[in-house]
Amino acid sequence: MKRGLTAAVLLVAAASSAFATPLIWRGAGMLKPLGFQAYVGTGYLQTAKKWVDSTESWVELGDASKTTTIKVFPAVMFAPVKNLEVGLHAPLFLKTKDTLSSMGLGDAWFKARYGILQGKLTPVKLTFTAAAVFPTAAEDANPSLGDRTLNFGFGLIGQTQSLAGFVGHLRLGYWLNGKKKAGEVEKAQGNMLEYVAKVDYNFTKKFQLWLSGVGTMQAEAEGNAETNRHMLSLGAVWKPLPVVKLNVRPKVLVPLEALSKGGSINPWEAGLDFWVDLP
Repeated sequence: MKRGLTAAVLLVAAASSAFATPLIWRGAGMLKPLGFQAYVGTGYLQTAKKWVDSTESWVELGDASKTTTIKVFPAVMFAPVKNLEVGLHAPLFLKTKDTLSSMGLGDAWFKARYGILQGKLTPVKLTFTAAAVFPTAAEDANPSLGDRTLNFGFGLIGQTQSLAGFVGHLRLGYWLNGKKKAGEVEKAQGNMLEYVAKVDYNFTKKFQLWLSGVGTMQAEAEGNAETNRHMLSLGAVWKPLPVVKLNVRPKVLVPLEALSKGGSINPWEAGLDFWVDLP
């Protein structure tokens, strides 16, 4: 039954878990006043290696130690006034590890964005973003469905105007991570810096390709080792409907193993996201 359920979900899911967090997912463009955006991302990944501090190298995991994650990530954003957006994110997970499995809500998000520079004549657009993540995942889930910590993130998103079809993006985020409970003991998690450096190319008004470098760097704290992830991602944006502002976004991601360290790592990921803007 478990294998059948996993296979069924994989038909519509691809990975997105190790991409940059939702703090800096989107570009600097803002919704129009009273505008609404709905988003659903789906994902799949399986860990393959773990980091060994003593040798500073990656080693293969046995089949019983690999964790498979399937993710559905719904979110909504709303612009009550010009240059301001607020929204909610509610990640849903199905995780399996050997004979263990868990399914349900992860840690929920509240996010806000404020457009600093949004003029059509300015060479770049700038947007400030902030988020709070709340410990809503089930405490007894095994494998765990979230960190179950209260975290606060702040970021700055820059985006150039289109030049001969090319658009550049630079996005930076910083996370103040709360303490994680392990049994009766609470341990601090290291704060984290994340980045996205991205280039889009618009072939037509309906089709775009993009390439990005993505990374997260989490500091060492209270016995938790430093964890770094650096990745390359290639994706596309397809706008199939002329009236409804629907964006279909397939993407693939490959971790740069030689530049990464700490925790466990998967060899590849692929994602499929859907965005709808109203009106």
